[in-house]
Amino acid sequence: MIYISIDNDDQFITLNCHKGSKDGEFFQLVIDANTMKVVKRPPNPDIDATTAYSHVYMLIKTGKPLPKETVAAWG
Repeated sequence: MIYISIDNDDQFITLNCHKGSKDGEFFQLVIDANTMKVVKRPPNPDIDATTAYSHVYMLIKTGKPLPKETVAAWG
């Protein structure tokens, strides 16, 4: 599981992510809100980064406002 806190300023969507628990290993993704392209990622992105991005992308596609926190799971 990836615990994600989301900061959205309408230009960039910042995902502050923790692996496995709220105190787990930290990584950050920054997404351009207009193009949905990742502009900042971990040096070696892995399945956790992909899962976090996919989860938040699906939330965006619902058209509802993004939550401040969410949890993504893979597998």
